[in-house]
Amino acid sequence: MDGIAGVMGNIGSSEFGLAEFLVSILFSLCAGVICMLLYRVYFGQAYERNDSLTRSFVVIAPSVSAIFWAIQYSLPLSLGLLGALSFVRFRTPIKKAEDIAFILLVIAMSLLSSVFRFYAAGILLAVVALVVCSKVLLSGRGLPFLNVGRNLTAFISTTSRKVEKIDSEIRKILSAEFDSLKGGDLVLNDVVQKGGGYSLRYSFHLGKYNDTVIPRLIETLNRVDDLERVEVFYGKVGG
Repeated sequence: MDGIAGVMGNIGSSEFGLAEFLVSILFSLCAGVICMLLYRVYFGQAYERNDSLTRSFVVIAPSVSAIFWAIQYSLPLSLGLLGALSFVRFRTPIKKAEDIAFILLVIAMSLLSSVFRFYAAGILLAVVALVVCSKVLLSGRGLPFLNVGRNLTAFISTTSRKVEKIDSEIRKILSAEFDSLKGGDLVLNDVVQKGGGYSLRYSFHLGKYNDTVIPRLIETLNRVDDLERVEVFYGKVGG
């Protein structure tokens, strides 16, 4: 038993030291928290922000660090793990390209943490934090090159059979509320009869977009009489 304990002690001190492993995990955990905060600062209260993704950073970072820590001393183990992970498929669609960028940031921080490149990880976080803060500050000043507008889709259900009147009221109230919405930017794509009313699908482009647009848009549309339900989505939906 003493011999086995001695062998395990030698392995622990040379390759799988618990102290080093704990430091790596704690650092990656802190990095995951920082990445979560940077993500939330970057998107603010935007409609496309994925809060579930941000919460997962705190778990992903130490988990990936543990994986890299385990395989860095064994080539067969790393090849076997690569083969096992090839069967994993994530079918949840990514809303924004920035989501992928932040996922890669978390993985990079985990990798740097597992090989004790803490200075490099700190520099990477500092650079990303500078970029995020600059984006937020410049966006708040309303610079034209950062305010490119957005395409939106609205599904509207009405109990009225006077579609032309409802369409006219919708266009009138939206044009009055949103200065950047031009007449040609609002298109009525579909009119489908449902029960005693109709379902309308609009697609439109807003030249000025910020985090408050969608809630404000829903509130504005709800002022129109005889509307039963209003749903607004980011991007173009349908043909």
